[in-house]
Amino acid sequence: MLAFAGYAVFLVATAAVAWAGGMPIAVLGAAAVLLALAGWAVNPPLQSMMFTLAPGAAGPAMALATCAMFVGASLGGVLGGVLLATVGAAAIPLAGGLLVLAAVPILPRVRR
Repeated sequence: MLAFAGYAVFLVATAAVAWAGGMPIAVLGAAAVLLALAGWAVNPPLQSMMFTLAPGAAGPAMALATCAMFVGASLGGVLGGVLLATVGAAAIPLAGGLLVLAAVPILPRVRR
């Protein structure tokens, strides 16, 4: 849960820096690489959690979790395109961070 919260804070901070006057392209590129690594690093712990929660149906549970992650990535592209066209590029990481923060309270309930 802490990893998700940290990822969300990083996204919101990236948006704040972008809105504060932008950032050099090298810094933006480094932030994009870190975001990509952090985003896709979520899958292994998620699969481990699915295996723990559904040991008798670990395969289908992991497949469903991975499917949901890819559906979320697809919907994120749609949301990002809408935000880019209407609000601007700085809104994209802010929206991502807010969505991740909105999902954090759900995680403890899943583990029970």
